[in-house]
Amino acid sequence: KTKAITHQLVDSSADQPVGWSSVFVERVRDVVLPSYTVFSARDAHVATGRMLAQGQIRLKRPLACGSRAQTPVTKADELDAFLEKFSRDEMSEYGLVLELNLRQVVTLSVGQVTIDNTTITYHGTQRVAKDNQGRPVYGGSDLVCVRGGWDALAKLPMTAETRVGVAQARLYEAAMSAYPGFIASRRNYDVGQGIDAQGQWRSGVLESSWRSGGASTAELAALTAFAQDPTLQVVEASAVKQYGGVQEPPPTATVHFCGDDPQDGPILRYTTATPK
Repeated sequence: KTKAITHQLVDSSADQPVGWSSVFVERVRDVVLPSYTVFSARDAHVATGRMLAQGQIRLKRPLACGSRAQTPVTKADELDAFLEKFSRDEMSEYGLVLELNLRQVVTLSVGQVTIDNTTITYHGTQRVAKDNQGRPVYGGSDLVCVRGGWDALAKLPMTAETRVGVAQARLYEAAMSAYPGFIASRRNYDVGQGIDAQGQWRSGVLESSWRSGGASTAELAALTAFAQDPTLQVVEASAVKQYGGVQEPPPTATVHFCGDDPQDGPILRYTTATPK
């Protein structure tokens, strides 16, 4: 149920958890970045040996979120240094993702939410913020939400790059039929787009979120606007996280938290929604 399910194993004999779906990873292979999920140090070395020829690798711990716990690797000994500090139990139970690293990255948010008899579908982009230690982290999402399903979203104007990302997210979602009985009323997909080491533009689904997530307050604000006005078709909504000292949200914003978080320090979280 983490980003680990997105990527293929190094081979059929690789370590894998009970219930692993090779059918799913085969279906999504063309809509994700070059990558592997590994559940042992041996498989991590095999994956690294294959991938370093394509450029820098990004190691991702599947339990982490908000761009945290990600480590770039350019040489095999850097993997060794990482594995020395990485719990073997965590590796075997949750895995480790090795993904082709991109530069000049833009991360799209693509998703669909159904509550009662109302469905909204959206595309948008993620914000990058610096936390109170100066590290780049997830800073929220700016969404364009439409009343209805994927076909309604396809009718909206969007850039060619966004249209590619939406198509990849739809294919990823369709591949979930490999997991019989799967159902989620909230489906969100992060799609990374950027330049690889050879200068080639790439796009791929990074992970899925079938739970309340960073963009959920924006989704709920859009759902509220649609419920209040049955004629409304499009809403632009933003979920924002800002770190640091005292900051002023927009006057129309709904403020969720403003203060000193025990883990993150000073932070402001708010949501805005604008009917279009």
